[in-house]
Amino acid sequence: MAQQDAPVILKVGLIIAMIILAIYGLLMFLIPAQYVALIGANPIENSWLRWAGGVLIALAVGAWMMLRSPANQGGLFKTLNLGFLLAGLALAYSWAAGEYSASTISVAFPAILNLVVAVLLFLGWRSAKDLLR
Repeated sequence: MAQQDAPVILKVGLIIAMIILAIYGLLMFLIPAQYVALIGANPIENSWLRWAGGVLIALAVGAWMMLRSPANQGGLFKTLNLGFLLAGLALAYSWAAGEYSASTISVAFPAILNLVVAVLLFLGWRSAKDLLR
């Protein structure tokens, strides 16, 4: 049996996820203090952002690997999808509760973006269940 191609929605979702993870990961890993200043948030220890940035970069690499070879990657894919969902919900909660010290756009945009990507990845998973397993 020939290798099954991934549905377009799955590919688009993974590409968007990979780009978002890489951008935020690189910002947090390479220039955490400047990133915090840019969004107007309260100062934080750089190490707290650097380790999170490293995790985001690793997830971006995982998304790239899934994009290249999605077969049998269901566990990693679901983990990535859950990460976007939980990040979006956490940011939305912080936004609604007024917990965020930065500008509204710097919490609203990533909250909405994470939730949209979570939905997109979920739709991609539904269209490629057999491929991802």
